[in-house]
Amino acid sequence: MSAPRRSRNAQRGGRLADIGQDYDRGHVGYVEKLDPAGRFWLKTKPFSAPPNEELARCLRTFAHVVELLQLGTRAQVLDVGCGPGWFSEFLVRCGYSVTGVDISPDMVGIARGRVAAIGEIGEGIHAQAEFHAMPVRQMPWSSRFEAAI
Repeated sequence: MSAPRRSRNAQRGGRLADIGQDYDRGHVGYVEKLDPAGRFWLKTKPFSAPPNEELARCLRTFAHVVELLQLGTRAQVLDVGCGPGWFSEFLVRCGYSVTGVDISPDMVGIARGRVAAIGEIGEGIHAQAEFHAMPVRQMPWSSRFEAAI
């Protein structure tokens, strides 16, 4: 077993103590620990039947972000820590070209499946997204995106 990764604040002597958690490893193994209902939720989030309180919160958050972005069709948007891709999916449906990054290959697989199911989003406009399983700190891009969320 490897030693837990120290937080940046703990490494710099910041005010937060190291709590001994390896968040990267926890997130990588998260999906495999879920039961079938939990996995289904990742594929359908934020929608459920009947609707729950998370639906309204997610839709409000999304609407707020889109309003603030003020980007045109095919704008390049980076979804940092995209998880199962619900936010990426919604961004793609708005016509943005989305790149999602998450450390969990399982989450990236779910995100890819969500966007692959979309198809055409407007007349002659097809969903455009790519997803990468990698630590955020290892992203190879420096100035490709018009926005990052």
